[in-house]
Amino acid sequence: QSQGLQQAPLPPHVYTVADAAYRSMAAAITSKGGAGGSQSVLISGESGAGKTETTKIVMRYLTVVGKGDAGDANAAVMDRVLQSNPILEAFGNARTVRNDNSSRFGKFIELKFDDRGAMRGAAVDTYLLEKIRLPTHAEGERNFHVFYQLHATTSGGAAGAKAKDVGGDAWKLPASPATTCSYLKQGGVPSLTTMDDGEEFCRAADALTTLGVEAPDVTAAFRLVAALVHLGDVAFEFDTGDDGGGSRVDDSSTLDLAAGLAGLDAAALLATLTTRTVETRGESYVVRLVPADAARARDAVAKALYGRLFEWLVAKINAGVAAGEKVHAIAASIGVLDIFGFECFATNSFEQLCIN
Repeated sequence: QSQGLQQAPLPPHVYTVADAAYRSMAAAITSKGGAGGSQSVLISGESGAGKTETTKIVMRYLTVVGKGDAGDANAAVMDRVLQSNPILEAFGNARTVRNDNSSRFGKFIELKFDDRGAMRGAAVDTYLLEKIRLPTHAEGERNFHVFYQLHATTSGGAAGAKAKDVGGDAWKLPASPATTCSYLKQGGVPSLTTMDDGEEFCRAADALTTLGVEAPDVTAAFRLVAALVHLGDVAFEFDTGDDGGGSRVDDSSTLDLAAGLAGLDAAALLATLTTRTVETRGESYVVRLVPADAARARDAVAKALYGRLFEWLVAKINAGVAAGEKVHAIAASIGVLDIFGFECFATNSFEQLCIN
């Protein structure tokens, strides 16, 4: 209703903001050859305010109005840009006590347009992924969505069939990971009424394919998630010795399965979890870790692996939505900043404190 009006008589609205950003950019491209035409849309607010959904609305609107006269030739670019959403949500969003689909990272999405106002690609920057959520989350909350999407594949159906297509037979998940596995069961919320984890798993897997990620890489990504599910269940018990004692793994088969899925050497992983190297005065020696320290080392390894996986996925997304500037000259861009919201937990992560 307010499309094209410089000062709309209606209250502020997401479509009005998106339309104003596009028209301001297009006007600058036409009159100034693109100089000063780039725009930014800042989406902020408390957790649960609707930032993630608002970001998707802005992106959908800008991809539609940015179709230009390119027709079907630009449809693939538009589709790939929109397909980044289910991937980022699967691996970067989680349920909190205030929001079933809370972004646990910040993202800046730059949509790039040519001199005719047609969208030619995009680029995504992310920051402050809340990796601490992987080993620890509060009652009533969940880990990242992708872990429960893997849980949904154990029930068969379309998600189970899709899992087989991406190497799910190798995951060796228990019958109900969300209620039995350490990294998934802490919050006591195995499923949500607001989303179907099985459907979301299929969407995320299909989106990776749409973005041009090769099948072996898709398989490897989900194998690593399954590896982390098993890694969280690696338990330690005290091992006596002349050095004061250390740790040994309670069930080596769990460690072996996690290492195999992650493509790691099991013996090297065990040494990483149960020992540390101390250097002093030019000498180094190995110190064994007690069970509590070994558990912390396990969680640190899990967070590091997941952080690397997330960065790799963002790189794959950027490769899939790249503008191809050698073919199309980019005249201006519209940036959409979606920062995850203010929250105050009983125990606040470093990332959450930075955002607050």
